[in-house]
Amino acid sequence: MESKDLVAYLSPALVILGWWVVFLNTNRTAKRSEVRNLCDKCVESLAKLDGTLHKEFSKKATEGDISLVYDLESAVVSVLALLEIRTRLLEKKTGVSFVSEQSIYELKRKSGNQDNVDEIRDDILDIIEELEEKYNDHYTLSRWRFSEMYMLHTFLWVALVLSIYFVLVKFMCRF
Repeated sequence: MESKDLVAYLSPALVILGWWVVFLNTNRTAKRSEVRNLCDKCVESLAKLDGTLHKEFSKKATEGDISLVYDLESAVVSVLALLEIRTRLLEKKTGVSFVSEQSIYELKRKSGNQDNVDEIRDDILDIIEELEEKYNDHYTLSRWRFSEMYMLHTFLWVALVLSIYFVLVKFMCRF
């Protein structure tokens, strides 16, 4: 096999490699978007629950008014069921637990008592903070491609690959 034949295969190989990199980047971007969407839905449902608790359950229940306790428990448990489903999906997609099971358990436990409304609201805000911190830790702090130097890094990698390609082509055409 002559060097000119090898050069003829080098260009298509680089094109295939380039498409593979684009494919991986597209998949990574789509996955990040799905994870952000799931996190936003979790935060939205928790914020809605916090608003409901503030509006409807902040006042102390009168003695013997058991219906408010059941309403509180059903409001909290229904949101927590959705939260558990979404956090399992997040964990399957990323391998990271965005909300600890202990936090969810504590909310369920506290929802059986009308006097715990303020504590439940505090726990909801803690869960939202935990969710956002885990997302930021997973996607922004540990990944250089999302840093301010992303464009420079990309330019340097492309320049390196093209330089190697042109050096190889020039070297192989001599033979």
